[in-house]
Amino acid sequence: MDATTWKAIEVSSKIMTSHGTWVGLFTLALGLFAGNGWQLRIQERLKSRFRKELFGKMETGKQINDALDGLLIDLDCERATVFQYHNGNQNAVGVHFDRCSNTHERVQVGASPLMTTLQSLPNSFFASWNTEMMTMKEIHCPELETLRETDFGLYQFLAEQGVRSFYLVGIFSFDGDPVGFVGIHYCRQARDLTQEELDRLRATSLKICGLVLAGKGDA
Repeated sequence: MDATTWKAIEVSSKIMTSHGTWVGLFTLALGLFAGNGWQLRIQERLKSRFRKELFGKMETGKQINDALDGLLIDLDCERATVFQYHNGNQNAVGVHFDRCSNTHERVQVGASPLMTTLQSLPNSFFASWNTEMMTMKEIHCPELETLRETDFGLYQFLAEQGVRSFYLVGIFSFDGDPVGFVGIHYCRQARDLTQEELDRLRATSLKICGLVLAGKGDA
């Protein structure tokens, strides 16, 4: 077996792993009969596809950050975030529920960014939070002190971040499966949002939901 055939098998094997058996077999057939230079052409196509996927994800991330920047301005909050669930058992769209992580964050000047520390948080710690999120799809807390008696652990966790008020809107798949949530924090002073402000938060969260699902291939 000559070097070209070995190379065809090697490249095709990698393509089978990444893109499926039939694609790999088709590539192998092309490699054996297309002559010299086929490997370079295939590799360039794969690189081009990878670049498109990478730039697509970067653009989606930028659009999510732009939407969060809009929340900072429109609702005058100190922090706007996106959390997504992961690990544990999967639901119908492949979403996990054992942990959640802060995947996107924008903060006002002077506010402390927390995204690097808010990773792989166990959902068991936020049991009441997640239960309410699954059933109500939103959580409104105009005054953090109201949590002191009902969920002291969560109260302490948020108080250490300087949070005085927070609002969360769930991110759900088109089939209603929870994927994560969008949240805003008020740290300078407590804030009770008006109905109009809540509607703006919901509208932006819906936009972010579409971007997140598109990034997961669920749109």
